[in-house]
Amino acid sequence: MKTPKEIKTMNLTGNTKQKILDIAESLLGKRGFNGFSYKHISSLLGIKNAAVHYHYPTKSDLGVELTLRARNRFQDWAKDIGSQDLKPSQRMEEFFALYERFMDFEDRILFTTALEANFKILPEEMQQEVRMLVFSYISWLEKVLGDGRKDGEFSFEGTALEEAHMVLAVLNGAMHLVQFIDRSCLDTAVRHIREMLKK
Repeated sequence: MKTPKEIKTMNLTGNTKQKILDIAESLLGKRGFNGFSYKHISSLLGIKNAAVHYHYPTKSDLGVELTLRARNRFQDWAKDIGSQDLKPSQRMEEFFALYERFMDFEDRILFTTALEANFKILPEEMQQEVRMLVFSYISWLEKVLGDGRKDGEFSFEGTALEEAHMVLAVLNGAMHLVQFIDRSCLDTAVRHIREMLKK
């Protein structure tokens, strides 16, 4: 059983439903989707299992809500970045910062990479949400990369979509390696992406 100390980096303010999502997100990163139960969540919150089931009747319901929340967060972030007068290269640096901020947390696990590692065992309806989350990252990257090449800031072969696939694959792969080595894996990935995009 994980202890409350292991989720000390999380903000547990707000209502019970929000707290359930926060704890489930942390446990998913530590244990994988099949590695935790409602009992883990209820124990950490000091509530009964029935209270968790009240908000999320099935674990699939919980997983879908978690993934939808992650997608909404990214869309809000993208909207905020889009409202600023930033060059494509500056927008890309903000994207790198999303990954780099996770290095300040003990678990150093990005929600999207945790989901990708568990993808084959996720319920089908949750897989659909994960695909939409990943596609939202790819769509954003495709736009920024395309704008950057048009403005003369970026240079790369192939289409902007292909380059978006490459950038996301390198970053998410680095986040997996960070678990086994250290943050230098992410630093190296970001540095190489910058070099590859240089005009």
